[in-house]
Amino acid sequence: MHSLFWLVLANAIGVLLSILLLFPAMNGLLGEWTYGRWVMVHINLELYGWLSLPMAGFLFKVYGADRGPLAQWSRPVLWVWSAALAAGAYSWLRGHSSGKLFLDWSGFPRIFFRWQ
Repeated sequence: MHSLFWLVLANAIGVLLSILLLFPAMNGLLGEWTYGRWVMVHINLELYGWLSLPMAGFLFKVYGADRGPLAQWSRPVLWVWSAALAAGAYSWLRGHSSGKLFLDWSGFPRIFFRWQ
């Protein structure tokens, strides 16, 4: 379900990007959230949302994390991952980006990836 949500959202953003390419004057309507910021959100949500979550589900199944004592952690882990994506998307729209494709985890969303 998480993956489907990110698929729909990321592709909707892709449609927005297509419209902005066809009608560049519409960038003015978006204020600070112009094409350049939406591109980072689009590509990262496609990779980390839509493509990575089915892989996580597959790995849960292969390693038995969906049953036994680890099963109680499967859903919360997916929610944390989705929360990290939402925080990342907000951060990228605010302009916090490294400028490197798929390596944009800078600023406050990085707290989701620091487990030490």
